[in-house]
Amino acid sequence: TATATGEGGSATDSLWVYYETDPATTFQIALVPDSATYEQGENFTDDPRLLLLGPGFADEIMLDLTVEAPPRINAFTNPRLTTGSLADLDVDIGDAPPGTYPIVVRGVSDAGEAREATHTVTITGPPPTDPPTEPPPTEPPPTVAGPAPTVVLSDDFEGPDRWTSTVTASSDGTEAAVELAGNGNPGTQRRMTHVLPGTADGENNPSQITVLHIYTGGDWDPARDGALTSIDYAEDQIEYDPPFEGAAIGTRFVVVQDGTTYTATINEDNAYRNTTWQTTRVDGLTPADFSPAPGPDFSATGAPMTFGYLRANTSRSSNGIVTRHGIDNWTVELIGAS
Repeated sequence: TATATGEGGSATDSLWVYYETDPATTFQIALVPDSATYEQGENFTDDPRLLLLGPGFADEIMLDLTVEAPPRINAFTNPRLTTGSLADLDVDIGDAPPGTYPIVVRGVSDAGEAREATHTVTITGPPPTDPPTEPPPTEPPPTVAGPAPTVVLSDDFEGPDRWTSTVTASSDGTEAAVELAGNGNPGTQRRMTHVLPGTADGENNPSQITVLHIYTGGDWDPARDGALTSIDYAEDQIEYDPPFEGAAIGTRFVVVQDGTTYTATINEDNAYRNTTWQTTRVDGLTPADFSPAPGPDFSATGAPMTFGYLRANTSRSSNGIVTRHGIDNWTVELIGAS
């Protein structure tokens, strides 16, 4: 061990890497503290803190070294060390209080084998002078919660069907179907099927379908109900039996206002590939988050708004594809301006 006295100090030990050739090549790393003492006939090769690497390496290896020290003690060494070379392990005591502290050196060979050795530093003397005690902080003001939803529109699909479904874009022969089914998250889900026919020129002329689903169980009229500041949106989503590896279901959140369909991103790349139920949620949507720009009008002069979601698929397969997917726990939280 190295000993430091007082409020600060430093110690330097030697760090060796060497190898033996009999009976097999074995590489070793040894921490050799300046203050170490050994019995007669012993030397640093008997130190139990050796890092043993091998057998089977070449005659020379390169080690990547890292040093781990407790807080308030700085320890470092050359980060690279080769067979037969020597580096210093420098330990800066800093302002650590008296005590015994482990310093761990880890070495990883170019073959990926790792070993570690532990060195201890004993600090004696008076503890460092603590800075003046700061008065306790005053109590912070109570946290003010964000605005509560003015209205929540939601459907867990356990009741009557309160939706319309409209194919807004498609190739010839595409089909879409919707049903309420079991195995939701939990209970009942709204399950959808898209059938896309094969195409002879899928790269330049793929088959495609987009279906707009609009909730009929409630709306929002800013002139009647007040202006909005933002919208929070969530849904649970799943894909069944993808027709090919990586097949995705196109999805976006929808606001319809004054004849325009505005959409907002809710999944990365506007698609999902979840084959188990996953919840997707986005908070704080403002008009700037919708396309086309400038987005829906949230002000008190804005036209009535209805809400929903869309699903879409594209196929470049000559054989066509069928996708099956579900939605559950559809939720729209409308945040009022006051």
